[in-house]
Amino acid sequence: MHFRDVAKLHGSLDNVSAYCFENELGKLKKMVKSSHRAIISLVRGVHKRQAAEQGTLLTVPDLIIKCKAPNNVYVDVENDGACYQVTEADNDVVRCILFTKKEPFFVRPVSSAMFGCFTVKTNFYTYVTRTRDEVYKYRRAMRVDLAKLEGLDLPENQDVSVFMAMLHDQHNSLY
Repeated sequence: MHFRDVAKLHGSLDNVSAYCFENELGKLKKMVKSSHRAIISLVRGVHKRQAAEQGTLLTVPDLIIKCKAPNNVYVDVENDGACYQVTEADNDVVRCILFTKKEPFFVRPVSSAMFGCFTVKTNFYTYVTRTRDEVYKYRRAMRVDLAKLEGLDLPENQDVSVFMAMLHDQHNSLY
């Protein structure tokens, strides 16, 4: 079809509206939460909308406790900020390294312990056993070894890491 034929059929551009399409496109754009892995974000958004329209509940898959870095680090923000690194997970038993010497990463303007950020001496630790249910209550965390950072590779930082609890709730992080 040529523009001339479309104009004869529908009239001038003032008489044609793309509002429905633009409106739907805007809704799709709002579903994308980040440019990183945008397609996955869009698919999840469409899935959530379809579930809401059908009145069904989305189920979050069971959480998997990882035993390999970088996803095996947890902070128990509810219990004095205990910092753990998972080494093994079998059935209901989780074996962890509990780092025993820690302090808040910073104290001003507020203590970083409030949101689960600690400086940890990695050569002070003990092995502990926890249940899966206990570990599920902890927050997944990031671990940064200071000796691996440019400019901080000083002798006093050789056995120092920063543990920072993720600020989002991992139970709702899938959707």
